[in-house]
Amino acid sequence: MIERYLKRLGFWLPVGKRREIVMELRGVLLDRVEAAEAAQGRALTEAETRRILDEFGPAMLVAARYLQGPPVISGMLAFIYWRVLAIAFTAIVTVQLILIGVHITSGSGFGPLLRDAANRTLIGLLLGFFCVTASFMIIERCGGRRPG
Repeated sequence: MIERYLKRLGFWLPVGKRREIVMELRGVLLDRVEAAEAAQGRALTEAETRRILDEFGPAMLVAARYLQGPPVISGMLAFIYWRVLAIAFTAIVTVQLILIGVHITSGSGFGPLLRDAANRTLIGLLLGFFCVTASFMIIERCGGRRPG
């Protein structure tokens, strides 16, 4: 479980420092597990190990601490941003699939249908990315403050 967590975390780390940082964090996590096992006098259950990882933080946010330069969207807001972006992309693709289904049942030509669907999907994904990212950048810059 710890290795899977470290693998997810490593994905977000800078390539040049990935190995070093993962080794350091593996040591920190294993120390925490060993301390908990010593305190309880037994090996930890999967749920107890999961709790240690949850307390350590989401892999993406832990990795963000090691990124250089100011992030465009930081902290917990970055975590929410990725969730919202995934939901938006899923909604865009779902709508396009529904539209394809409607066109197929209406007897439209299949070739032009796929080309148009691909174009609409690409434009929708780009527009969705822009809108979600711009919204979160504004929220980040305003710091949750209301204007005026």
